[in-house]
Amino acid sequence: MVEQSHSVAVGREVLPVQVVRSARARNISLSLARSERALRMTLPKRTPLQEGFAFIQLKNRLIARWLIELPNPLVLEHGASILWHGVERNIRYDADIGRHVCETGDSLSVGGPAELAMLRLKRWMLQEAHIDITQRAETMAQNFALKIRQLRFGDPKSRWGSCSNDGRISFSWRLIMAPDEVRHYVVAHELAHLTHMNHSPAFWREVVRLGGNLAHRHWLKHNGRTLQRLVI
Repeated sequence: MVEQSHSVAVGREVLPVQVVRSARARNISLSLARSERALRMTLPKRTPLQEGFAFIQLKNRLIARWLIELPNPLVLEHGASILWHGVERNIRYDADIGRHVCETGDSLSVGGPAELAMLRLKRWMLQEAHIDITQRAETMAQNFALKIRQLRFGDPKSRWGSCSNDGRISFSWRLIMAPDEVRHYVVAHELAHLTHMNHSPAFWREVVRLGGNLAHRHWLKHNGRTLQRLVI
């Protein structure tokens, strides 16, 4: 259960704090929501809130180090540069192209009313992610006689995809910013869990059988922060 948000000073910065009560938690734990630049504190059900904030003060230097390591947020705006299919693209507002988004050379151009342009670009990006990844997953499932119960898309902070025991597969829309071969690997990884709900040697053989290149599995580890920088 998430309680009302609070805030705490870390150095010269005031961070939002999301307080989560958990019946399973035995100790206080902290994590940083990178894209929101917010602190998440999980408390055992009966631990007083004051004790949680005292714990934050004890970990103040650690949190400050997290913030230093955190990439600066990136906002969709004219002149910004983002990764798109693994290639750096400049965002351009171009009133002459109407209510459209166009991939032109090294740019993503968006038109229409200026005050709505970035909202249009955001919706286009989410739609492109849905189309691309859905097509990859459904084609792979058909080719290898696998059954996907449901495909879902979201913006998780700690994983790029997941597969439930009943065949529901979820992906982060941010994968559309990664290279095509990385996206293909993640799809193969999650569909392999339809057969093996673990990371055993048999699972990794299944990933390869589905066309996933294991050489691409570390790209997101090294570049994931770049994708998470974008605030939309």
